[in-house]
Amino acid sequence: MLTNLRGVFFLSSKLVAMALSPLGMVLYGFLYDVFPAEWGLLLSSGLFLGVVLALLRPTVIRRVHPELAAEKTLKERAEAF
Repeated sequence: MLTNLRGVFFLSSKLVAMALSPLGMVLYGFLYDVFPAEWGLLLSSGLFLGVVLALLRPTVIRRVHPELAAEKTLKERAEAF
């Protein structure tokens, strides 16, 4: 059951990525026509870095991987013992 659900998720994510690919090409084409290539690369790199840093917050990591929070509490209990 879980394998089927995982397959559906990956299929859906790849479908969305493939569907948005032409939109990205149009957007980058417009950016490269209007601005120099360096500005387009700096803008996209900055946006990517911002998204990565936003998703690396400890609250997001704990929400995605709750076992890490449980491991921390076990370590605190062991140190208190």
